[in-house]
Amino acid sequence: YITSTLLHPNAPSQFSAPALGLDFVLLSEEGQPADEGELFLVPPSVGLSQTLLNADHEKVYYANTPLIQAGWRGATGALVPQEYEGVPVRLRRHGDYMRRLPSGYWVSGGRADDAMNLGGIKVSSTEIERVVAQIPGVGEAAAIAVPPPEGGPDRLVLYLVLQEGQPRTPALWKEACAQAIREKLSPLFALHDVVLVEELPRTASNKVMRRLLRQRYLEQQTHS
Repeated sequence: YITSTLLHPNAPSQFSAPALGLDFVLLSEEGQPADEGELFLVPPSVGLSQTLLNADHEKVYYANTPLIQAGWRGATGALVPQEYEGVPVRLRRHGDYMRRLPSGYWVSGGRADDAMNLGGIKVSSTEIERVVAQIPGVGEAAAIAVPPPEGGPDRLVLYLVLQEGQPRTPALWKEACAQAIREKLSPLFALHDVVLVEELPRTASNKVMRRLLRQRYLEQQTHS
């Protein structure tokens, strides 16, 4: 849905234009167009699926998504149509979290459901994982945000797969990770817990299943 073109100078890890035949809108948490937020595709667009073999297509992509409002503009800068063949147009859920830079280029923030609000600051789990993965001895990392049982702001929890021969002492790794996060991201990102595992659960396409990790952690907290 987004790409780089020969018409624009390339920039590392940035995209310069929507893919041909597609347009999209970024919506804030308030459901309004913004330069940063969850990405929604504007139907009809080239290449969009119509059915799913093992799930309800309408529920997966359109349930509770907003109708396009007057004056909304897509990534191309053009006004997006409110109706198509007389029917109000509902945005199609994609799930990515994107940010538009002052240069007009876009950068990906990972999946929208993996975005965290830590200390009042929005951050992607991938940003935290990138910093933690640079710590010597860490093989893989997955960052999740979990709500405390008593309510309040989400807490940051890390799942780590250590390299062979590393000490399996959670307190040691918690301090190392907390220091790296403070120095390279923000001192406001307090690390609540570190869980050491042999491997991270992944989908068939090799994506880390953070939702499953979040579910497991909450279940462990309930039973502890």
